Amino acid sequence: MFIVQNKKKAFVVYVDILAEPNLPFKRLKLDGLDSNKKYKREGKEKIYFGDELMNIGLVIPRLHDFEASAWILKEVE
Repeated sequence: MFIVQNKKKAFVVYVDILAEPNLPFKRLKLDGLDSNKKYKREGKEKIYFGDELMNIGLVIPRLHDFEASAWILKEVE
């Protein structure tokens, strides 16, 4: 995860090396965001609070072996 110094933007990547079948949904908890700011995933309409992303996290889609997911988060003012 890479965060711009002013915490207005973040780039998040999750890589699954060896996928396991029939697992429950996984969540990726983020770190270093501003808990009082609101963030929006690029390409999506849903808005998240920084503390929500750090405590609950993003749902990771089901991936196959050696696949990755990436998200760009931008601050909503």
